[in-house]
Amino acid sequence: EENAALILRELAGQTRDMEVAYRGGSRWVRRLRRADLAAEPPRPLPIEHGGLYLLSGGLGGVGLEIAAYLLKQFQAHLILVGRMRLDGEATERSAALRSLEELAAVSGGDATYSALDVADVEGLREAVRQVEKTTGRTLNGVFHLAGIYHEHPVAEETPTGMAALLHPKMNGTWALHQLMADRPGGLFVSFSSVNGFLGGYGVSAYAAANAFLESFSEYQRAFTPLKAYCVSWSLWDDVGMSRGYAMKEAAQGRGFHAISARQGLASLLAILHRPPNHTCVGLDSGNLHVRQLTDDLPLPAQGLVALANGDSG
Repeated sequence: EENAALILRELAGQTRDMEVAYRGGSRWVRRLRRADLAAEPPRPLPIEHGGLYLLSGGLGGVGLEIAAYLLKQFQAHLILVGRMRLDGEATERSAALRSLEELAAVSGGDATYSALDVADVEGLREAVRQVEKTTGRTLNGVFHLAGIYHEHPVAEETPTGMAALLHPKMNGTWALHQLMADRPGGLFVSFSSVNGFLGGYGVSAYAAANAFLESFSEYQRAFTPLKAYCVSWSLWDDVGMSRGYAMKEAAQGRGFHAISARQGLASLLAILHRPPNHTCVGLDSGNLHVRQLTDDLPLPAQGLVALANGDSG
């Protein structure tokens, strides 16, 4: 009865909060806080020169940007994991892999590709063992970019469609976590979406998948020795999942900026220079949809113009 009364009070009240939790008699809501990057001096990047890193979804648009940076700046050894078998065909992804291999040859690092389900923990371990053996390096960290995106109203979502979207973000995250579990202090960078925090029209399954990823990253920071970062992006402009995205203007209307690849990489580096955290990137703080979830930005007030009470007298 007590819980029912709380729910009824929320439904009847006028509140900006779409998500509310009652715990121990206290009412909790989620809020955004502006990141103050100048509050403390930057730390060294948690990336080892010549280190070995696994990138899930590494041949996607964003993954290629991250991989190229790691090769150029850190002479990294990279294991790129993806669902598709390349089989030597002249595809866009095989061309992308060749470009990384050429860059690696110049920089001094290397890049290998494994066609694996990111949730296949034994397959991941075997891929890592092979590269560790040939390079003499041990796995230093993971950049988890794998994901699937589609738009369906929640009433039209199917169990199959829901499972497909949850798989890389939920099962894949768990498999990668198991891979890193015996590597204390390893780097684990999760790439999420602001939809996980803010929701979105027609993306209920995608939002749920990213909400899990964000919560699991919080668990990693609280209970494991991993350096666990979670970055929730708006959209990289015409890169990766956002390539050819027809609803970009609508997304901007909801407060989601389209950021360039250069801005995205600079944002990632700024975040990695700070202690492990969960950060949203690409939100428009002037947009009402975003402002209503912040405590430090006042909501605009509108004066009352007229009051009608329905009394014919």
